[in-house]
Amino acid sequence: MRRRLLAWGRSHYRYFPWREDRDPYRSLVTEILLKQTRADGVEAVRAKLLLTYPSARSLAEATPKDVETYIRKLGFGKQRAVQLHALGRALLDAPVPRQRRTLAELPGIGPYAASATSCFAFGRREIALDVNVARIISRVFGLIPARGELRKNRQIIEAGQAIISGPRPRELNWALLDLGALLCRPRPKCDACPLSVRCSYAIQAGRAELQPLSQVARPSDV
Repeated sequence: MRRRLLAWGRSHYRYFPWREDRDPYRSLVTEILLKQTRADGVEAVRAKLLLTYPSARSLAEATPKDVETYIRKLGFGKQRAVQLHALGRALLDAPVPRQRRTLAELPGIGPYAASATSCFAFGRREIALDVNVARIISRVFGLIPARGELRKNRQIIEAGQAIISGPRPRELNWALLDLGALLCRPRPKCDACPLSVRCSYAIQAGRAELQPLSQVARPSDV
Protein backbone atom coordinates (compact mmCIF):
# COMPACT_ATOMS: atom_id res chain seq x y z
CA MET A 1 0.00 0.00 0.00
CA ARG A 2 2.83 2.40 0.85
CA ARG A 3 4.59 1.65 -2.44
CA ARG A 4 1.44 2.32 -4.44
CA LEU A 5 0.70 5.56 -2.58
CA LEU A 6 4.23 6.88 -3.07
CA ALA A 7 4.32 5.84 -6.71
CA TRP A 8 0.97 7.49 -7.42
CA GLY A 9 1.98 10.59 -5.51
CA ARG A 10 5.08 11.24 -7.61
CA SER A 11 2.86 11.91 -10.61
CA HIS A 12 -0.14 13.43 -8.84
CA TYR A 13 0.96 15.47 -5.82
CA ARG A 14 -0.78 18.83 -5.74
CA TYR A 15 1.57 21.78 -5.49
CA PHE A 16 1.29 24.05 -2.47
CA PRO A 17 4.19 26.33 -1.48
CA TRP A 18 3.90 25.44 2.20
CA ARG A 19 4.78 21.81 1.45
CA GLU A 20 8.34 22.99 0.84
CA ASP A 21 8.45 24.94 4.11
CA ARG A 22 9.87 23.16 7.17
CA ASP A 23 9.68 26.11 9.58
CA PRO A 24 7.45 24.97 12.49
CA TYR A 25 6.05 28.43 13.27
CA ARG A 26 5.04 28.95 9.66
CA SER A 27 3.61 25.46 9.57
CA LEU A 28 1.35 26.15 12.56
CA VAL A 29 0.13 29.44 11.07
CA THR A 30 -0.59 27.64 7.80
CA GLU A 31 -2.59 24.91 9.52
CA ILE A 32 -4.76 27.49 11.27
CA LEU A 33 -5.43 29.20 7.94
CA LEU A 34 -6.26 25.90 6.24
CA LYS A 35 -9.00 24.96 8.69
CA GLN A 36 -12.44 24.82 7.09
CA THR A 37 -11.42 26.49 3.86
CA ARG A 38 -10.21 25.56 0.39
CA ALA A 39 -6.47 25.03 0.22
CA ASP A 40 -6.10 26.64 -3.20
CA GLY A 41 -7.28 30.00 -1.85
CA VAL A 42 -4.94 30.17 1.13
CA GLU A 43 -1.49 30.96 -0.31
CA ALA A 44 -1.98 34.64 -1.18
CA VAL A 45 -3.30 35.37 2.30
CA ARG A 46 -0.64 33.21 3.96
CA ALA A 47 2.19 34.92 2.09
CA LYS A 48 1.08 38.43 3.13
CA LEU A 49 0.40 37.37 6.72
CA LEU A 50 3.82 35.76 7.17
CA LEU A 51 5.58 38.65 5.45
CA THR A 52 4.03 40.99 8.01
CA TYR A 53 4.42 38.62 10.97
CA PRO A 54 7.51 36.50 10.21
CA SER A 55 7.97 35.33 13.80
CA ALA A 56 5.94 34.40 16.84
CA ARG A 57 7.09 37.62 18.54
CA SER A 58 5.85 39.86 15.72
CA LEU A 59 2.50 38.05 15.77
CA ALA A 60 2.24 38.38 19.54
CA GLU A 61 3.00 42.10 19.38
CA ALA A 62 0.16 42.70 16.92
CA THR A 63 -3.48 42.91 17.94
CA PRO A 64 -6.20 40.47 16.87
CA LYS A 65 -7.79 43.34 14.93
CA ASP A 66 -4.55 43.88 13.01
CA VAL A 67 -4.34 40.18 12.15
CA GLU A 68 -7.98 40.08 11.11
CA THR A 69 -7.36 42.56 8.29
CA TYR A 70 -5.05 40.02 6.61
CA ILE A 71 -7.27 36.95 6.91
CA ARG A 72 -10.65 38.51 6.20
CA LYS A 73 -10.43 37.50 2.52
CA LEU A 74 -10.73 33.85 3.56
CA GLY A 75 -14.01 34.59 5.28
CA PHE A 76 -12.43 34.47 8.72
CA GLY A 77 -13.52 36.81 11.45
CA LYS A 78 -12.37 37.70 14.90
CA GLN A 79 -12.15 34.16 16.29
CA ARG A 80 -9.45 32.99 13.88
CA ALA A 81 -7.50 36.23 14.39
CA VAL A 82 -7.66 35.74 18.16
CA GLN A 83 -6.32 32.18 17.72
CA LEU A 84 -3.38 33.37 15.63
CA HIS A 85 -2.53 36.14 18.09
CA ALA A 86 -2.75 33.71 21.01
CA LEU A 87 -0.51 31.28 19.16
CA GLY A 88 2.15 33.97 18.84
CA ARG A 89 1.97 34.72 22.55
CA ALA A 90 2.18 31.00 23.44
CA LEU A 91 5.38 30.63 21.40
CA LEU A 92 7.14 33.74 22.71
CA ASP A 93 9.35 32.07 25.30
CA ALA A 94 9.55 28.50 24.04
CA PRO A 95 10.38 26.69 20.80
CA VAL A 96 7.62 24.97 18.87
CA PRO A 97 7.22 21.50 20.42
CA ARG A 98 7.77 18.44 18.25
CA GLN A 99 5.32 16.06 19.92
CA ARG A 100 1.73 15.85 18.66
CA ARG A 101 0.20 15.92 22.14
CA THR A 102 2.07 19.06 23.15
CA LEU A 103 1.34 20.77 19.84
CA ALA A 104 -2.38 20.08 20.35
CA GLU A 105 -2.28 22.19 23.53
CA LEU A 106 -1.40 25.35 21.56
CA PRO A 107 -4.16 27.90 20.80
CA GLY A 108 -6.06 27.14 17.60
CA ILE A 109 -4.32 23.79 17.09
CA GLY A 110 -6.53 20.71 17.11
CA PRO A 111 -5.63 17.03 16.64
CA TYR A 112 -5.27 17.26 12.86
CA ALA A 113 -3.13 20.41 12.84
CA ALA A 114 -0.94 18.98 15.62
CA SER A 115 -0.31 15.76 13.70
CA ALA A 116 0.25 17.61 10.42
CA THR A 117 2.79 19.99 11.97
CA SER A 118 4.57 17.18 13.79
CA CYS A 119 4.95 15.33 10.49
CA PHE A 120 5.49 18.12 7.96
CA ALA A 121 7.75 20.36 10.05
CA PHE A 122 9.64 17.71 12.01
CA GLY A 123 9.30 14.54 9.92
CA ARG A 124 7.64 12.54 12.70
CA ARG A 125 5.45 9.55 11.84
CA GLU A 126 2.01 11.01 12.55
CA ILE A 127 -1.02 10.46 10.34
CA ALA A 128 -2.64 13.68 9.10
CA LEU A 129 -6.15 12.36 9.53
CA ASP A 130 -8.69 14.71 7.99
CA VAL A 131 -12.18 13.74 6.82
CA ASN A 132 -10.97 12.64 3.38
CA VAL A 133 -8.10 10.50 4.67
CA ALA A 134 -10.40 8.86 7.22
CA ARG A 135 -12.77 8.00 4.36
CA ILE A 136 -9.93 6.33 2.42
CA ILE A 137 -8.92 4.21 5.41
CA SER A 138 -12.51 3.29 6.15
CA ARG A 139 -13.07 2.13 2.57
CA VAL A 140 -9.79 0.33 2.04
CA PHE A 141 -9.95 -1.70 5.25
CA GLY A 142 -13.73 -2.05 5.42
CA LEU A 143 -13.92 -0.22 8.74
CA ILE A 144 -17.45 1.10 9.15
CA PRO A 145 -18.09 2.48 12.64
CA ALA A 146 -21.64 2.22 13.90
CA ARG A 147 -21.53 5.82 15.07
CA GLY A 148 -19.32 8.85 15.48
CA GLU A 149 -16.94 10.60 13.13
CA LEU A 150 -14.64 8.39 11.09
CA ARG A 151 -11.55 10.41 11.99
CA LYS A 152 -12.23 9.94 15.71
CA ASN A 153 -12.66 6.17 15.48
CA ARG A 154 -9.89 4.25 17.27
CA GLN A 155 -9.54 1.56 14.59
CA ILE A 156 -9.23 4.11 11.81
CA ILE A 157 -6.66 6.12 13.76
CA GLU A 158 -4.63 2.96 14.42
CA ALA A 159 -4.83 1.90 10.77
CA GLY A 160 -3.66 5.36 9.71
CA GLN A 161 -0.74 5.22 12.10
CA ALA A 162 0.19 1.80 10.73
CA ILE A 163 0.32 3.21 7.20
CA ILE A 164 2.46 6.18 8.22
CA SER A 165 4.85 4.10 10.33
CA GLY A 166 7.06 3.35 7.33
CA PRO A 167 9.70 5.58 5.74
CA ARG A 168 8.88 8.93 4.11
CA PRO A 169 5.91 9.92 6.29
CA ARG A 170 5.57 13.38 4.70
CA GLU A 171 5.14 11.93 1.23
CA LEU A 172 2.71 9.27 2.47
CA ASN A 173 0.56 11.91 4.16
CA TRP A 174 0.58 14.08 1.04
CA ALA A 175 -0.40 11.11 -1.11
CA LEU A 176 -3.33 10.26 1.17
CA LEU A 177 -4.48 13.89 1.37
CA ASP A 178 -4.32 14.29 -2.41
CA LEU A 179 -5.92 10.92 -3.12
CA GLY A 180 -8.82 11.91 -0.87
CA ALA A 181 -9.18 15.29 -2.56
CA LEU A 182 -8.87 14.04 -6.14
CA LEU A 183 -10.17 10.46 -6.33
CA CYS A 184 -11.58 8.97 -3.12
CA ARG A 185 -14.37 11.49 -2.86
CA PRO A 186 -17.95 10.80 -1.68
CA ARG A 187 -18.46 9.63 -5.29
CA PRO A 188 -15.12 7.91 -5.82
CA LYS A 189 -13.20 7.35 -9.05
CA CYS A 190 -12.17 3.82 -8.21
CA ASP A 191 -11.00 2.98 -11.72
CA ALA A 192 -8.18 5.55 -11.39
CA CYS A 193 -7.23 4.74 -7.79
CA PRO A 194 -3.91 2.98 -7.12
CA LEU A 195 -5.42 1.26 -4.05
CA SER A 196 -8.57 -0.14 -5.65
CA VAL A 197 -7.17 -3.66 -5.97
CA ARG A 198 -6.79 -3.81 -2.17
CA CYS A 199 -9.83 -1.72 -1.29
CA SER A 200 -12.79 -3.44 0.38
CA TYR A 201 -15.17 -0.78 -0.92
CA ALA A 202 -13.99 -1.06 -4.53
CA ILE A 203 -13.97 -4.86 -4.48
CA GLN A 204 -17.48 -5.08 -3.04
CA ALA A 205 -18.74 -2.56 -5.57
CA GLY A 206 -17.10 -4.50 -8.41
CA ARG A 207 -14.92 -1.52 -9.28
CA ALA A 208 -11.49 -2.92 -8.51
CA GLU A 209 -9.13 -3.17 -11.44
CA LEU A 210 -5.52 -4.19 -10.92
CA GLN A 211 -3.13 -1.44 -11.91
CA PRO A 212 0.42 -2.76 -12.23
CA LEU A 213 2.79 -0.65 -10.21
CA SER A 214 4.68 0.11 -13.41
CA GLN A 215 1.58 1.93 -14.66
CA VAL A 216 1.11 3.90 -11.48
CA ALA A 217 4.57 5.42 -11.91
CA ARG A 218 7.76 4.82 -13.86
CA PRO A 219 9.61 1.70 -12.67
CA SER A 220 12.67 3.85 -11.96
CA ASP A 221 10.65 5.82 -9.40
CA VAL A 222 9.61 2.80 -7.33
